[in-house]
Amino acid sequence: MKFISLFSLCAIAAAIGDATAKNDKKKKGELSEASFVLIGDSTTNNNTVTPNSGGWGNGFCASLQPGIGCANFGSNGATTGTIVTRGLYGQALDAARSEVDSGKSVFVTIQFGHNDMKIAGPESMAANMTQFVSNIRGLGAHPIILTPLSRRGFKSDNITINDTLGPWADAARGVATQTNTTLLPLLEASINYLQKIGPDAAHLMNRLPADNTHLNLGGQELFGRVVADLMALFTGFEVNFGTESPFVPNPPLSEAIWTGKQYVFEAVCPSYNASECIGIQPRPF
Repeated sequence: MKFISLFSLCAIAAAIGDATAKNDKKKKGELSEASFVLIGDSTTNNNTVTPNSGGWGNGFCASLQPGIGCANFGSNGATTGTIVTRGLYGQALDAARSEVDSGKSVFVTIQFGHNDMKIAGPESMAANMTQFVSNIRGLGAHPIILTPLSRRGFKSDNITINDTLGPWADAARGVATQTNTTLLPLLEASINYLQKIGPDAAHLMNRLPADNTHLNLGGQELFGRVVADLMALFTGFEVNFGTESPFVPNPPLSEAIWTGKQYVFEAVCPSYNASECIGIQPRPF
């Protein structure tokens, strides 16, 4: 698996920002409104109550400008196969179709690997993802493929992430290349960040103390911002899609992420009782 450095990401950000500045901007009234549909497993799912759940979706939806649609169809334990058999994939396509029909620029994220790796080789996931891309484009929406969110388990050196998702990230990257689809390198970016802050800080984002896969509310906010920043970098909304940037900037959090510093969150969920959790809420259509 190819890794990207934080320096490389910053350089890409600068290059894209410069390219955007040099393009003639469309008038505000000519820009279409963005809308988002998220498809994935529990590392995308919004759930903050059920054990073995909690992904970046909540934080991503919360990063959007008020009123922008964000529907999350991530599901605990889902693979690229079971997301279809559970009916969630069909629901996601219906949601995307409805938003396209209303005149919006619809972006559909696809992120899998954590569960596909348990049942089949990367080529199976790749075949399913390729079909997803075709279906999404057939609706007039824009697919965006993500490599999977890193787990937070470290090797014995307490420096290096014990990555087992590399082959599935490579499969996702291959589909993106073959189908000319935007790719967000979430695995690479999350590994870079986690290795910078170290295991103690990384584990503060665990959904439960021993759960190195799922995210608590602070982790959801942080990695939701990672996805938002990557999407702003690699998508080029205004230049490529005639859509204004849909995100509300969070400079302190983005700076912490891309300079590899621990970010301090307020305690927003004193227990795992849903009634005591305050903070990030998804905005459905």
